[in-house]
Amino acid sequence: MKQNKIFKLIGQEKIYSKLTTFVERGMIATGYLFAGPQGSGKISMALNFAGILNCENRQENSMCGVCDSCKKMKNINHPNVQLIFATVRGKKPSFDDPLAGLSSDEFEEYQEILANLKTNSYSSLKMQGAKQILISNIRKLKKDLLYSKIEYGWRVIIINLAEQLGIEAFNSILKILEEPPEKTVFILTTEKLSIIPATILSRCQVVKFNAIADEEIRKYLDTKDIEESAKNRISRLCDGNMRKVNELLNRDFSKEDTKVLNFWRLMMGSKIDNKPTTMLDVTKLINDYSSLAKTDYNEYINKLQLILFWLRDAQIIAVNGSEDLLINVHLVKKIQKFASYYKKFPYSKIIDLIEETIEYSSKNVYIPSLLGKLFFNIREQLINSK
Repeated sequence: MKQNKIFKLIGQEKIYSKLTTFVERGMIATGYLFAGPQGSGKISMALNFAGILNCENRQENSMCGVCDSCKKMKNINHPNVQLIFATVRGKKPSFDDPLAGLSSDEFEEYQEILANLKTNSYSSLKMQGAKQILISNIRKLKKDLLYSKIEYGWRVIIINLAEQLGIEAFNSILKILEEPPEKTVFILTTEKLSIIPATILSRCQVVKFNAIADEEIRKYLDTKDIEESAKNRISRLCDGNMRKVNELLNRDFSKEDTKVLNFWRLMMGSKIDNKPTTMLDVTKLINDYSSLAKTDYNEYINKLQLILFWLRDAQIIAVNGSEDLLINVHLVKKIQKFASYYKKFPYSKIIDLIEETIEYSSKNVYIPSLLGKLFFNIREQLINSK
């Protein structure tokens, strides 16, 4: 039988079936730890699991989607379900109210995060500037558990990115997990399983999520009215991350094409908008990319990956590979011209260097130095490959 889900879930069907089977057999644990990379569906799974635990007309491992409980779940306002994530500290913080003292803009941002979940359960649960789950969240939770009554079903506490709990908050959660209230389930998520304390691990069933398979991403993209070239780039750029897929769906790739082509024109020393390019332009590009890495790291990586994809396509053309293998099929003429002009270009060497730059950018390495090495290497190799 087809399993209804309140929130979109791409892939991860084995995990969903396993969890719903637990519900059907009455084998519900008091604590789960969903561990996996960003965008793999941990929160979506948690919300669906909460939905099936509380559905009033559940049949054969499937929630109905139409009962009062399911409607409340869809609107992210079910009284049995509490979602905790990192928030900023208000100017006048409260002992047991994490939202106390927030400015109107901060509270509006918090509300918007919850509203986004209604239509996109892969959206980010991150307030700007928030780095830790405040202890006031856990104090409020304890008070709610003590005084509030649950409706039909189970109380479900979802804690997003448990690695953001401070020591005091970790210890407080541990005490609740040791003696949880009746019919209460805790679902913690993490992207960094290695740093979750053993005391928490021992009290939770660990459920490991893998990045979403490429074929599942492609199936999802095939339901969208976008060009094939955009599908190719999105599936490659997202790296199994559905959050990133949804962000990239709104991307104007025609602008990205112009930027990538201008990057290679700059590297070749060609004109851009009829203006000659110099080494000063390369230096400015290094500074621009370095600044982007600080303000929007994901976008910085996207730019490097788009450069990488373009060069891989040129390598395919250079070795007389099939155009069916290209990502930038719509730019094939420009890529062919590049490959024909720079016949001695060391593709493998520069591709390795770009991949190395992407890898080391995530470590404690001086990014301007990384980019300088990459860009000046590309420019030198182009000069020597004519």
